[in-house]
Amino acid sequence: GVKSIGGGAFRSCRSLRYLRLPKGLKTIGARALKDCKKLPQLNLPTGVNAIGEEALAGCALLADMELSNEITTIEKGTFKYCAALTTFNLPISISSIGSEAFAGCNRIKTFYVNTYHPSDITMGEAVFENIDLSAATLHVMQGTKSFFESTDQWKAFGKIEQTRDISGGKFTDLEA
Repeated sequence: GVKSIGGGAFRSCRSLRYLRLPKGLKTIGARALKDCKKLPQLNLPTGVNAIGEEALAGCALLADMELSNEITTIEKGTFKYCAALTTFNLPISISSIGSEAFAGCNRIKTFYVNTYHPSDITMGEAVFENIDLSAATLHVMQGTKSFFESTDQWKAFGKIEQTRDISGGKFTDLEA
């Protein structure tokens, strides 16, 4: 089966509206889906452990995206100008976010970080460039709010809320 989608494989396929990724896929290469402007959703199969630089940059309608706990790095510009993203759940496995990874994702209003301390994630430059984070909410794990409030890039979020627990890399709301 297919294990990798090569760099630039679907780049600028501006009419692409649906892509079913095969089971067994491990990597998505750099700029593989860049500028697929009409792609609204991408379901990553279990096992995908790497997404290359700018792989999804410019996918303006991409509104639904979930990363597996097997991915450790969000590369430079991976989601740059994915303007339809409103919510993003950063898996507990993420240890590095590249420069401009979410730059231009100006509709992001809710961002979940599944880590115990901001220092667990190495951040590149301008990760959230051209986003009004003052209108966005950062959800962090219970007991970690003060760490995020005092850390560059994270402290720019207008509101930082704590949740009680994580379950499988996803948050459980305090009200639950």
